[in-house]
Amino acid sequence: MTSPSSTPPVTRDPAVVRAAREEVRRQLMRMVLAVAVLDGLAIAAFYAFGVNHDFGARRNTFVGVWMVLTVGIVVVQLRKIRRARLAAIRAPIVSRGSSGSGSPPSGPP
Repeated sequence: MTSPSSTPPVTRDPAVVRAAREEVRRQLMRMVLAVAVLDGLAIAAFYAFGVNHDFGARRNTFVGVWMVLTVGIVVVQLRKIRRARLAAIRAPIVSRGSSGSGSPPSGPP
């Protein structure tokens, strides 16, 4: 059995992890912005077309379509976020300190 100190520490490639985090952040902001824009347009249309005074099928259809569009935006964006997160998880592993000396390998330049 080997002791934990004899095993070199490992880490994910920082550049790949950083890029994946930025992609997650970017996709999350796109999702929030897209839903906010859709909601703003839907609320404006709701009042502009007088749907707020209608209690029948027209109002239910409007709200149903609005909900389906919102869910569609969220599902698509969450898939992109998941893809970016998995990229960070599956980033190549870089071992540090495997030689123990800390000096670069010697050899021809």
